[in-house]
Amino acid sequence: MAGVKLYQGDCLEILPTLAENSVDTVITDPPGEQATRFFYCAKAGRKERNEGLEGIEKKYLATMGDGIGAREHNPKEAGAWTQNHHPTIKPLKLMEYLCTLTQTPTGGIVLDPFMGSGTTGIACVNTGRDFIGIELERDYFEIAQARIEHAQKQIVQLKLQREEKR
Repeated sequence: MAGVKLYQGDCLEILPTLAENSVDTVITDPPGEQATRFFYCAKAGRKERNEGLEGIEKKYLATMGDGIGAREHNPKEAGAWTQNHHPTIKPLKLMEYLCTLTQTPTGGIVLDPFMGSGTTGIACVNTGRDFIGIELERDYFEIAQARIEHAQKQIVQLKLQREEKR
């Protein structure tokens, strides 16, 4: 199973502590609009965004969408309250594709210094890559940690089911 190392803190302080040449690929979405303002990406569905977060308290997500069509949520709307309140959750299939597209070898190490809610980490677990994730915000770090641990447990369960069938 893929190895995972998660750090909660400032990537500018944590990155220099990593061993030199210890990362094969960087897959990330830095905060702000500089690098991504013309990049379109469909949002992850509600099931995908909250999978593995059953023990995390729901929070009010004040806005729905971003850019054109953004609006305030009505607190009574179904999607207004969610465990994963990170604003830019990427679809898991996209991140799995990027893990393989970059030709990171199976067992290779992917770094995401702006981990957010951990979708890149889940993609690494699912595709057999090791993962190093760094997240500054405590709330998002806890969400990422829970989601990645859930993905790891699912991989273990799948392996056990396959062994039982033999």
